[in-house]
Amino acid sequence: PIPVQLRCLIKPLHDYLDVLGATRAAVLTCSDLLDSDQHCAINKGKAFGNLRLLRQNVIIVGRCESKSWYLAVKSIVDALHACRLIDGGQSISEVALHFVDHGVEFHTLRAMRSGEPDILPQLGAPFLIRSASHTWSHSDFQVAEDSRRTVLQRRGVARAGYMAGGILWRLTREILGPPSDDLILDGPIPGEGAMNGMIAPRWFDNQLGDGEHAAICGLFLSAQSKSSSTSCTTTAHTPLP
Repeated sequence: PIPVQLRCLIKPLHDYLDVLGATRAAVLTCSDLLDSDQHCAINKGKAFGNLRLLRQNVIIVGRCESKSWYLAVKSIVDALHACRLIDGGQSISEVALHFVDHGVEFHTLRAMRSGEPDILPQLGAPFLIRSASHTWSHSDFQVAEDSRRTVLQRRGVARAGYMAGGILWRLTREILGPPSDDLILDGPIPGEGAMNGMIAPRWFDNQLGDGEHAAICGLFLSAQSKSSSTSCTTTAHTPLP
């Protein structure tokens, strides 16, 4: 049998998983988030009870009142982590800064305003391309390094890199150092990697496209055979300097 103390910890999470499974198809609007009677909430503590499921794998933690964006995460573990910090006295903005300091993936979603276009303008990074017969050398490594630095000069892309977590977060910090608080807390930067609809319809945040992912990670597009110029695969080439 499971000890009583352990059951007390497991049951809220079990209930939470049940709710997520039952509502995974729900897509909430801005008015849904502002009206707690319109959607399913989990009454398990102050912060836990404020969690909202925007869509599958996107959990709204809370609103940054001063900047009008919503902190969102993509995993239950990160949502519970945020709840613990909030119940410990941290604000939504402080949780966001904690996440960006520790490489936790998160988003600062802003609802599209009435009249805004469905697709926001953005600048995608081009892929680095090499032929199947290319002989790799140190110069390719230097090209990849220069491409990474160039793409991260755009503030929106840098912001998305800091919030991406994992290897993208580490490489962004390696090139640029830690971000300023304002870069994260001021919210999405339109036109610089601001992607609408990738996370949820009519919501946007700074997101990395395929080209930005490849540039930050040092990936090239390489033809799979000498006879094919259209069938390509991503290749990483990082020889020692």
